[in-house]
Amino acid sequence: DIKLGDLRLAQRHCHDTLEIFNQLADNAGRADTYRNLGVIQTGLKMWKSARSYFVKAISINRRIKNQLGLADCYSSYAGLFVARNRPAHALKYLRLALESYEGLKAHKKIESIRIQIQQIEHSQLSNEATSAVFSNGV
Repeated sequence: DIKLGDLRLAQRHCHDTLEIFNQLADNAGRADTYRNLGVIQTGLKMWKSARSYFVKAISINRRIKNQLGLADCYSSYAGLFVARNRPAHALKYLRLALESYEGLKAHKKIESIRIQIQQIEHSQLSNEATSAVFSNGV
């Protein structure tokens, strides 16, 4: 039985896929698989390994000059920081993703990233306003 959201099964399949991409010397495939592993590890709350996979994916995509892969990595990496409630880091990587997607004229991705940025910025402003109310004793 395969169940939607079975992250352990997805992780095993990614490792199998990674072996194939290594044998084929397919760097773009390797980078995308590392990104997927980062997303899976984020879902499993395995923060250190998620970060490690994202860093590998970003490094490979930079080396092979894969702009779309790099943009997707930045976007996914931002998800790690959202999950860890680190909005400043999330915004940093979302802005890098936005810049990359703009260079590719990937309009749907651009729109999606802009919405995510606005949501995080709005959330930060709401949190700051709440903090100000409580710090003023109201």
